[in-house]
Amino acid sequence: MADEEVTEKIKRSFDTLSHQLRIAADYALSHPEEIALNSMRTAAAKAGVQPSTMLRLARELSFPGYGEFRQRFQNWLTGRGNPTLGSRAQALRDRGKRGATSTLVDEMIDADVDNLKKTFANIKPEDLKAARDLIDKSRRVYIVGNRSLFPAAFCFHYTASLLSDKFVLVSGLGGTAADELRSATAKDVLIAFGYRPYTRATIQAVRFAARQQTPIVAVTDSVLSPLARDAAVTLPVANSSPFVFDSIVPAVELGQVLAGLIIAAQKADRLSEALARSEAQLKEFSVYAEE
Repeated sequence: MADEEVTEKIKRSFDTLSHQLRIAADYALSHPEEIALNSMRTAAAKAGVQPSTMLRLARELSFPGYGEFRQRFQNWLTGRGNPTLGSRAQALRDRGKRGATSTLVDEMIDADVDNLKKTFANIKPEDLKAARDLIDKSRRVYIVGNRSLFPAAFCFHYTASLLSDKFVLVSGLGGTAADELRSATAKDVLIAFGYRPYTRATIQAVRFAARQQTPIVAVTDSVLSPLARDAAVTLPVANSSPFVFDSIVPAVELGQVLAGLIIAAQKADRLSEALARSEAQLKEFSVYAEE
């Protein structure tokens, strides 16, 4: 569902609209992402109407022009209308009061199952392949994810680093993020995990990489995300959740999928040698308890 106020405006005026305006309005309600991401001319072509019809629809709904109409859809897509943490926590508390614990658990699980389905239905296979190829051919792979998205970055780094020491987790420990990225060049890749509200440190890392002409793979919540602005490949994830924070599950899973694609692309002898080396070291340090 798009911006609630715009949706209500369309619903209230729908019966009074002309046939062509109804087609445009119905398209806007059914495909809000297309309105947000495309020009008036492109959106009109996809809706099967003239560009002037889209402009008339915007004005019929009391917008000065199509740009202001489209902006509301862009705001919705980037989550600018998201409620505060306090209101989300209160909503979660109210849910818990109204229903059984099992109902709330089911809602959270169902949301993540839906997120995973939407994420992998919307990501093009060629984009996953492009991301894998960039990573595989790079000299070094820098991985950044802060606050709630740090687990996704860490999980990807943990798996991928079994293969090679070219994978570098930009943890910023002790304020050293700039130091960790200092050597990034066009021969490297930066993988950036981030959702709205985007952390300043992640945005700074992406902007620095762009200036260094380092290709960027953005795992983020929208193609309008600041992480996606200069990205060579953007992998958008669905992340809605009844929880206080947006779900990190699809970002973690996407990281695992990327790591799996990288592992699957390795030559058999190289893969066996790398994993044998990792297992030998783990055994030497007695990392795991003997059963």
